[in-house]
Parts: sequence; structure tokens; C-alpha cells
Amino acid sequence: MTKKRRVVITGLGLATSLGLDVEESWNRALNGESGIKKLSLDGAEQSPVQAVGAVTDNDWNKITQEFREEADKEGERRTLFAMWAAQRALEDAGLEKINAGDFSVEVNRAGVILAAGLGINRLEDIQRWVNSEKQFDYTRFNREYRDVHRESIIKNNSNRPSGLIAEKFGLKGYNATITTACASATQA
Repeated sequence: MTKKRRVVITGLGLATSLGLDVEESWNRALNGESGIKKLSLDGAEQSPVQAVGAVTDNDWNKITQEFREEADKEGERRTLFAMWAAQRALEDAGLEKINAGDFSVEVNRAGVILAAGLGINRLEDIQRWVNSEKQFDYTRFNREYRDVHRESIIKNNSNRPSGLIAEKFGLKGYNATITTACASATQA
């Protein structure tokens, strides 16, 4: 007989192109506002991708100010987005003082379940290793792997943020990353 286990979602947090607050982002989405904007990076005109849903510079600055040490050490945006969302979810759940031990949950039963999408495929990295025939140059990539950007999915697998979140917030329970279908294809 299988023992039934309850899973309880106690708090919500997010970092999206519509904002950093759950209620604000939800209301903006319900009002039909899109977080998708025209790509404005240097070299964007050469990319087949012309629009993107990106966290605003103001919101990114809030995140990096909140997690200065991690921003300097890790620097990977996806990880910092996840840490922001985790901290907000803990606050939403009333567990913001988890590191101080001031909460009513057994720390060994509090864990991290993170759903991860594709990760960050850096256009600069991909473009650098595409030859004039628009084919990926594996030989050149192998020679220049050390030059891959620190945010690239090539260097940061999907379960890395959940491990860092568990460590940062003292969550010693079950820790897992559920990889979405599109991410599975990339990681295969």
C-alpha cells in the first residue's frame, strides 16, 4: 500500500517581465498587458529572435541589490530570479526568518521543488559558433568552450538554482527540479 503524502503550497514568488510581485503581475496579465518587447541588444538585428519577455532593468537592479553576494559570485540571471522568487514565496508563507530558526516548520521537512524551463541560451554564444553557412561549428566550440558566458545553459544545468536556494535559505528537506518538456530536449 502506498503511503499518501500531502504537498502544501504555502507561498508564491516570481520574477517576470510583468513585474516582481505576484498580485501586480497577475493583474497586468489579466488586463491584457504583454511582457514581450522588441529585442534591443547589440547585434539583435542579426538574430532570428526579434522579441523577448525580459525582466526590466529596474527590477533586475532590485534583485541584484537584494542578493549582492550571489550576484557577484554567481551572476547567472536565472539563478538570481529563482532566489528572488524563493525569498518572496517564503515571505508570502510567513517563513521569511527561516535562517534565524524562527519558524514553526521542521527544517528537515522544508525543501525546494523548482520547475525549470529552457535556461538561458546566450545568443552571443550561439552566434559565435555558427559558421557562414549557418551551421553550428562543433570543432570551434570545443576549442573555445572556456569562453562560454557564465549565464549560459551550457555551464548552468537546470537543477543548480534549487540547490543554491536550499542552501541559502536552510531548507534541508526534499530538493528537486522538474524540467519542462522544452528543456528536456535541450538537455538531452
